[in-house]
Amino acid sequence: NTQIIITTHSADIVKMLRFEQLKLAREKDGQKEIINIERNALPYPSLNEVNYLAFGEVSEEYHNELYGFIQSKAILEDSNNEQEKYFEQWLMNKGCIQSKQWVRICRGIAKPAQPCTLSTYIRNHIHHPENHSNTKYTTEELTNSTIEMKQIAQSFFVTENRVLLQKRGFDVI
Repeated sequence: NTQIIITTHSADIVKMLRFEQLKLAREKDGQKEIINIERNALPYPSLNEVNYLAFGEVSEEYHNELYGFIQSKAILEDSNNEQEKYFEQWLMNKGCIQSKQWVRICRGIAKPAQPCTLSTYIRNHIHHPENHSNTKYTTEELTNSTIEMKQIAQSFFVTENRVLLQKRGFDVI
């Protein structure tokens, strides 16, 4: 029986592994420890999520992963959620508020600002760097949006576990 230990910062390698194959070595309160990486908000291993959990590193990449995962779940509920206006409504139904205004540029012309959630504002800013009509979000806003989306994503995990337990005959409250 052979064990191979790999240390990496490669997102591609992390994605090829299963959660039970991932360990995090860290120092906490002067003690070295190795902890298991378990499913958190995303249903697959993500280096961006590991970095968030291990180091509190908030990144545009993790924000994108969360946004994409949440929108994919919303689309499964209703294919209209592919469109931003419907997905925005879905986010508001999950407790997000439209606290920002996004100015779209169409054929070089700025359109009137439209209300949007912080998550969508940040997503749009990341995906449309050519649009200079909107101020860049702050690190605090990126953090708050990430936390909010993480909570929504985790709610799917809780729901999936509840359904699985019910299918196995357990009473779930």
